[in-house]
Amino acid sequence: MKVILDIGHGGTKTLADGKKITDFGAVNSATGMNEFTWNKDFVENYIIPELNRNNIENKVVLRRIGTEILVQDLNKAANKEDVILSFHLNSSATASGTETLYWITSNNGKRLATLIQARLVKVLGLPNRGIKLRRKPINKEDELNQRGWTMFRDTKVPFVLLESFFISNNNDLNIGTNRRIELAKAVVEAVKEYIGG
Repeated sequence: MKVILDIGHGGTKTLADGKKITDFGAVNSATGMNEFTWNKDFVENYIIPELNRNNIENKVVLRRIGTEILVQDLNKAANKEDVILSFHLNSSATASGTETLYWITSNNGKRLATLIQARLVKVLGLPNRGIKLRRKPINKEDELNQRGWTMFRDTKVPFVLLESFFISNNNDLNIGTNRRIELAKAVVEAVKEYIGG
């Protein structure tokens, strides 16, 4: 089994005037740290070494432009026994905590999300916002609640999205940054338990 690592955001698109912009995701207004930069460092310098120490094959797939192309790239990289972990950080004016997302019909995605969520909460000690499913929106107003749902639906292997903490929350960001080693171990331990059945 291989773990495919999607570092959330980071894609570059060209505007009508020819200007290129990169999607860095959410940003902490006090520090300037952004979601893509934090997760790229976390995945490359903490998650991958921990997976390698545990002899778990892994591959990073970076977003080139939009999510449709990303899904195609993820599916090309995936064999049927693989899983995809997508690394993101939440943003809100007031919220704090940890949540993990999966696709509504994916039993394996739900199991992996449950294992990851329990370990993230234990390491970070932030409010447990639970595992949350993604599904097709029922109407236009519901689309915001189900943002990113097509990635969950269209990937051909279990797709689990980690929102380890709120980057917009200074306390969350400090805790997450100070516990990156433990956080990476927690994610990999969850993957190992998932593999072990």
